[in-house]
Amino acid sequence: MGNDPEPLFKKVDCIRVYVTGLGQGLQFYRDRLVANRISSDKAKYQTDDREMDNMDKQQILNYVAPCSLLCYTCPAYKEGAICHHAEQLCNYFVGYHDFMIDNIPPEYKHVPEKFAEFHKILLMQAQPKCDGCRNNPAPGCSIKGCIIPDCTKERGVNFCGECNEFPCENVNTGIYSQKVLDRWLRGNHRIKEVGVERFFNEESSKSHYLDFKKS
Repeated sequence: MGNDPEPLFKKVDCIRVYVTGLGQGLQFYRDRLVANRISSDKAKYQTDDREMDNMDKQQILNYVAPCSLLCYTCPAYKEGAICHHAEQLCNYFVGYHDFMIDNIPPEYKHVPEKFAEFHKILLMQAQPKCDGCRNNPAPGCSIKGCIIPDCTKERGVNFCGECNEFPCENVNTGIYSQKVLDRWLRGNHRIKEVGVERFFNEESSKSHYLDFKKS
């Protein structure tokens, strides 16, 4: 009875199931957080064809850069969705690494090590520094030499699409990739068509880098 290996096998099988499901659980939790935050933002900014008050409109302008790309979905933006959810995940995971070290058998010691790597990246995502493209002076984001924030300020418009010269030759492939230019055109045309409030609702649940995804 004391040498019966069956209870040990059952314990190992349970741990194996737990470890296998860890990654799936993290992904599910991340998706739920994103969905809940986007639903909250949509409810907050839903206009129902009525005028938004100045505070709400300014908040959306902070979320949507003058080029029409969303600072809100950029990992560098310290008021964005990624930063917000990374902070929440860091909070929920307090003590989890130590728990695994104390409770997971030696044959699964790689799991806490991999979690520590994940947690290091998560902490980095929770501490971005950028105030957004409408900050003065404009941060320049990852596109070196970007002229759009300063240009729109000089012309007194919120977006390129509001300028009489849009689309202009100043925004070209000498500074921007073709994918960014395509998105610039598409986004500004859409803002002119439906307004920035609806545009934000349409785009805020999408990846900032969706156009760069390789099939």
